[in-house]
Amino acid sequence: MKKTIFILSLLCMMIGIQHANAQRYTTANWWNTPPESWQFFAGADIAFPGSSPAFGVHAGMVKNVGFYGRILLNGTLKDDSHQYSGYYEDIGYYYMLKNGKANHVFQAATIGGMLRLWCPIYLNLGVGLANSQVSYNLRYGDYIVRDNDTYALGGEAGLSLRINNLMIGAGYMNFHGGDVGAVSFNVSYCF
Repeated sequence: MKKTIFILSLLCMMIGIQHANAQRYTTANWWNTPPESWQFFAGADIAFPGSSPAFGVHAGMVKNVGFYGRILLNGTLKDDSHQYSGYYEDIGYYYMLKNGKANHVFQAATIGGMLRLWCPIYLNLGVGLANSQVSYNLRYGDYIVRDNDTYALGGEAGLSLRINNLMIGAGYMNFHGGDVGAVSFNVSYCF
């Protein structure tokens, strides 16, 4: 009887030790383990400020907090040598447009900070400068710019999910008091 109790208590103790070890190993995983050191990251962006997307790059460093810089470009600005000198409303653009399509140029540069939340999700907040210019091609080769002076300060906010060394994020950029906005997506790799 004493041997049976001793064997059962030894068996229960071994099961308890195994259970405690299993709990210790399952609690430490990529979801709840904070990073141990600073890591450099770089990646690609795509933003949708209008009908045509803008592409860009970003880079920064991250641990529990971090910082980043981002540049987005879509098209090139028109020079002033072929710009129509009248007003946009006066040209009768419905019959003077070459192909009925607008050329939307979007350029943005932002810098910001990152904060790790309770898991590997980072809150991104940034400020920057953007330009959004919409121009229409006319039939005789000139063009007219609808909004010529659109350089504006603004900001962006977003979330990034870090899975080991891969980060995937999304956010919204808001410039010129809401007149210029873009939804952005990004993917980056931590080195």
